[in-house]
Amino acid sequence: MRDTAVGGLAALLNRSDWRDAGPSIAERVSAGLRDSNPVVRMHAATAASALHAGVDAPARASAIGELMLAEENSSVRTVLVEQLARETRSAAEAIDGVLERLLGAGSGTVPPGW
Repeated sequence: MRDTAVGGLAALLNRSDWRDAGPSIAERVSAGLRDSNPVVRMHAATAASALHAGVDAPARASAIGELMLAEENSSVRTVLVEQLARETRSAAEAIDGVLERLLGAGSGTVPPGW
């Protein structure tokens, strides 16, 4: 049930009129990103951009990139990559930095499990 609840909250947070309704929705979705259940994290990840809507695009891309790099579950990572892709036009340099870290600082290969 936690997963569907976080999914509903993430959907609300993705709407700007609800995002401004108060911090409690964002707090619960943010907590969902740290949940032990990957399904809960996956639902919460759909609102990663909305959680960082108050900062500029490079900072938002860096924050989403940090989440993506730290995530162990491939399904959750996929959702975070999709969120990161939304920032490509406005935060290309920040995304390049995330991708360089993903590729292991010059090795040119994606780590196992990705």
